[in-house]
Amino acid sequence: MADVVRKIADRSVRLIARPMAWLYARLYALICGSYPNVRPWHYQWRALQPLHEDLREVLPLLGGRVLVVGRAGLGHRAMIADAGEVVGVDESPGPGITLVVHPGQPWPLPAASFDAQLCIDALVRVADPAHALAEMARVLRPGALVVVRAPATPSAAAAIGPAGAPLRYYTADGLRQALGAHFTVTTLRREGGIGSALALLILGWMQAWADKSRVARLLQAFFLPLWIGFCAALNLAAVIVDAVDPTRAFYSSTLLVAVRKADDALPPQD
Repeated sequence: MADVVRKIADRSVRLIARPMAWLYARLYALICGSYPNVRPWHYQWRALQPLHEDLREVLPLLGGRVLVVGRAGLGHRAMIADAGEVVGVDESPGPGITLVVHPGQPWPLPAASFDAQLCIDALVRVADPAHALAEMARVLRPGALVVVRAPATPSAAAAIGPAGAPLRYYTADGLRQALGAHFTVTTLRREGGIGSALALLILGWMQAWADKSRVARLLQAFFLPLWIGFCAALNLAAVIVDAVDPTRAFYSSTLLVAVRKADDALPPQD
């Protein structure tokens, strides 16, 4: 009898949870926004707000034929004022993706055929980052600019990466080193601070916990105003802590602007 009651209860929860999850996702996007235009009460806001500030300054430097690596960068294409053509590449199809590329295989693009590149958080989830960076260098003309951003902590990577993606992240020095074989870094910016890192860790953990349990998702939907208010308060506290932190020892993401090296400056290929 107890097993029958438990099965009925479990089935009832599933029947309620599905439409509630659908409704919650749409209501949350309506109130809090969706990537890349999230509002300060969105749980991922501190992962994106410093990026928007940096991109408003550096993306006007790009122009001509622009390659956007990863679908995240396509959300910022309107900020590239002088783009003559924008081509999007990713390892999986999606809106705005012109070409689907495959790990370990040459990209179906001519060498030195782009004037600039934008790579926002794509290194989080590509199967082979070294191969992707080598292909980015191959299809970019020497002397042209590339803008690359990557999370610097596990919590920032979890906030940015889709569910099931590899949890890959880069310190500022690690990202500089990853690009060093093919690019000369001209600008390095550490985004966020200890406040942002802590806020992303706390809010990301709470969201991950809610995603693991149907009951937790129902509670999250029922207490949505409290969840939004808590996110807004924690995001505001993160901004204040970042502003007064004198050490700058902790940060959530790194943004680099780099120049593609001339062919004669590249290391010899094996």
